[in-house]
Amino acid sequence: MRSMSCREYLRAANFVRQRAAREQNPNAKEILQEIERSYNRLVEIESWLSQQQKYNRPFAHFKFFDGE
Repeated sequence: MRSMSCREYLRAANFVRQRAAREQNPNAKEILQEIERSYNRLVEIESWLSQQQKYNRPFAHFKFFDGE
């Protein structure tokens, strides 16, 4: 199973936000808002992970090993 991208998480968060705005039941509205916050947290985690990947390069990238 593949993971979702940041764009997909944002799309899902927007969908849930719209659904929560139309919801009449306060308990259901609260649950939908928590789901939206969870999707937004996932976006933050994904962007943080992509930032960390920039600094987590293998040694070969820095020419420490030139095949010697």
